Amino acid sequence: MAIAHRSYIFSMLLFFLFCNSLNSTDIHNTFTHRSLVSQEKNALHAQQWTDYLVAYVEPENIQVVANIIYLLYANAVIDIKVRQFVIPITRLNQAIRSNIVNYKNTEKELTTLKTLLDRLSYIMSARTIYNQMLTTCLNYYNQHQWEPLSQMILELQTYGQQSLNEFAQTNRDALSEVLKSSAKVFTDGVQPLQNLSKIYETIADGTMPESLKSNDSTKEIVDLVIIDELLKSNIAATQNSEYILNTLDNSTDIILRLIATATEIYKEHYQALYGHMFSDTFDQRYAHTLFGINDMLPQEYQSLLPHPDKVFEHVLQTIKLYTQTEYIQNQ
Repeated sequence: MAIAHRSYIFSMLLFFLFCNSLNSTDIHNTFTHRSLVSQEKNALHAQQWTDYLVAYVEPENIQVVANIIYLLYANAVIDIKVRQFVIPITRLNQAIRSNIVNYKNTEKELTTLKTLLDRLSYIMSARTIYNQMLTTCLNYYNQHQWEPLSQMILELQTYGQQSLNEFAQTNRDALSEVLKSSAKVFTDGVQPLQNLSKIYETIADGTMPESLKSNDSTKEIVDLVIIDELLKSNIAATQNSEYILNTLDNSTDIILRLIATATEIYKEHYQALYGHMFSDTFDQRYAHTLFGINDMLPQEYQSLLPHPDKVFEHVLQTIKLYTQTEYIQNQ
């Protein structure tokens, strides 16, 4: 069974693309309870899955599986980190725009935005590197497929898809209510934009200029009044559009939780496998990372697979091994 990189990574996450207008506040309480139940279910499946893997797969192939799960989990963690920047950066951009228009000092917001962008750039580099490492790993697996290893990978993929589908089903009613609420915000938000459109039309067809010419207080400054009207209307339209965009941004929190559901599946299975690999019964020679961004790592660059709770720290340490020159050469 060959694994296609994109289809495999996002097979568990694809349905999140349809959740752009959810509001996390409304379903937080039910989600919290269900997530605890889901974690217990994931832990049980992970242990059973690991027990079967250990019973039928050789240590060197267990090492390959562990690297696949590690890299899937690391990429999911990185993706969550990246998404956490969306709302802060959006709000800062809006604050900066507002301060500029209202002649306020923007130094604080600009400094904060620069800090966030520097951090985001670093994490985005990590995502690019780890995405390529996963591609290398899956290419290696596709060239060296073993049974029952392929069945174990397929079983994990199927379990993940079913678990996420169950989550979507149990939250269907709550999500529908949130979608209705968001739809109303979008519908109401259209009216100010339609009003702006009418103003543009009256300027373009000459209706507004003629009206201003007939007024003694404005007949001598028609063009200036028109520009002033445009400026005020554009500011109002921008604020309205930002409100609509913020409604979409509010969905980021629930999207993070949905992605976290998939991430938890990776973590539980990696944790169960990690527990076996670092027990007294497993040969520690097969407990190392294997893949770089282009090929298998030389032995001197391999490191012990990280503890499940230390994966992101390991990511940050790993990307330091790649110089900027190496990174550019591999684009």
